[in-house]
Amino acid sequence: MSGFGIAERGTPYGQPQPPLNLNARLTRTANRVALYWEYQPGVDVHHVFVSKSNDPFAWELIGSTTKCRFDEQPAEREARWFAVTAIGAAGESTKSDVLLARAA
Repeated sequence: MSGFGIAERGTPYGQPQPPLNLNARLTRTANRVALYWEYQPGVDVHHVFVSKSNDPFAWELIGSTTKCRFDEQPAEREARWFAVTAIGAAGESTKSDVLLARAA
């Protein structure tokens, strides 16, 4: 016997909820938008979407991250709408609340 116990699997999570509190913070780098949101247990990856218009939204996937943050470099002073989804073992959430952000 090896002396090691058998690891028990954690409790499975259902389909993830949309990421909460999507926000942006100022950075010291010109033309950068730094997005961040709250951590959720059971989420493996986040997809980040952008739209250049809001009537209607024309969502484009711009990246994936395993963290609760993402940096985007839109054109200078160009306003863009952002949304994020959470992906876990049970699938992908709906999009988060929309955030309008502009690079400095």
